[in-house]
Amino acid sequence: MIIRLAKLILLILMVPGLAHAQEPTCRIGFDVGSTGIRVGALDTTHSAKAAIDYLADVWADAIPDATLTDTIQALSNLPREAGLPGACTAIAGGFSAWRYAMASGKPSRVTAIIHRIHQKTGVPFFIIPQEVEGRYGYEATQKILKNELTTPWILDIGGGSFEIAGANATWGGDLGAKSWQRLFCSRIRGVLPPDCSVTPLSPADIHTAHTLLDEYLHKGKAIPQAILQSHQPVTAISPPLLKGIYPALRCLEATHLLRQGHVDGHGFDATALNEAIQHLQAKTPTELTQWLDACTRNKDLPPCSPKFSDTLLTNMLLVQAIMDILTIPRMEVAAADINNVTGLLTDDTLRQWSTHYSCYLERLAKQGVDAYLTDPRSCPEVPTGGRVN
Repeated sequence: MIIRLAKLILLILMVPGLAHAQEPTCRIGFDVGSTGIRVGALDTTHSAKAAIDYLADVWADAIPDATLTDTIQALSNLPREAGLPGACTAIAGGFSAWRYAMASGKPSRVTAIIHRIHQKTGVPFFIIPQEVEGRYGYEATQKILKNELTTPWILDIGGGSFEIAGANATWGGDLGAKSWQRLFCSRIRGVLPPDCSVTPLSPADIHTAHTLLDEYLHKGKAIPQAILQSHQPVTAISPPLLKGIYPALRCLEATHLLRQGHVDGHGFDATALNEAIQHLQAKTPTELTQWLDACTRNKDLPPCSPKFSDTLLTNMLLVQAIMDILTIPRMEVAAADINNVTGLLTDDTLRQWSTHYSCYLERLAKQGVDAYLTDPRSCPEVPTGGRVN
C-alpha cells in the first residue's frame, strides 16, 4: 500500500499540470501608463520603470504602433531589472493612452497590436476602463496610507486622464496633465506643445479655459451623486499635484504672496489655489522657471519638479475646475508612491479573463474598452495565462 501511494505521488509530480509545485508561485503586474511601464508585485517593494511616451504615439496616428518594440522589450526585461523572480505569471493593464486609441475609431488595429504583444511576451494585456482605474487608485491609496487616508475620495491626475474615486463611486474624464495642456494649446494658442507657451495668461485666456473645462468635464459620464453631493475634502495622490501645484503653493505661502486662502504641511484650500493662479498668470515662461528655481533652493519647502513647469498653470486650472464643480473645500496631499500594480493583481475579473484571453481579444476588437465589463464565463476556452521567463 505504501509503495502504491509513493508511486502515485511520483506520478502526480511528473505529470505537467497535476502538481501545484509545477505552477508559478509568483505573480507580477505591469502598469502601462501614458508615459511608460512600471512592473511590480504584491508584498514587495521591488519595481522598475521604463519611459515610453504612449500619448505622443497615439496622438500621431491613433495607434500605439511606434512604441510596440519598446513595449515588448520592457515587458521582457523589467522583471529582471526589478529583481523579481523568474517564470512568474504576469498581467499587463493599459490605461488612458490605450483607451484614447480604442476610442479613435481603430479598435481592431489596436487589438492586433495587443495580440502581437501577447504573442511576443506571453503576457495578457488588457485595456482597463476608467471607472476600474479609479477603483485601483483608491484601493492602492487605502493600502499604503491606511489610517492616514482621512478623506472619502482621492484625486488622481495622470498624463491623459483624471479620476475621483472612493469606496463606492468613481468619476473621471479624459483630461490629464498632458491632454489638457494639448487641448488648451490647440484651442487657445493655435499651436501644439512643445511650440506652445501657456503663460502669460490674459483674463480672456482664463475665461476661455474655464469654458473649455466646463464643456469637457460635463462631456462624459454623469457625475455620481455620492461624489457630487459630498462637498468634502479630497486626497491628491498624483505627481502633477504633489510635485507641481502643491510645492508652488507652499512657496507662495512661505513668501507671503497669498493674500487669501490656507496652505499647510498637509494640503491647501480652494481659495489658496485661486490666489495662486492670479499671482502666477502674468509670468512669462522664463519668469515662471526662474521663480520655480528660487522656490526649489529653499530647503525648508518641498521641491518643485522642473518636469511640471510647462503644465503648472494648466494643471492649476484643471484642479480649480474640478474643485469648483464638486464644491471641494480642501485638497489634502499624500506623498505616497501610488500605482496600478496592486489593482491589476487583485482584480478577480482580470484573473478570469486571463484564462479566456483569445475571447477577450475578440470582444475588445468588437466592443472596445467595455469588453472588460462583459462576462468571461460566457466564452470558455483553454487557459492562456501569461508567464514571463
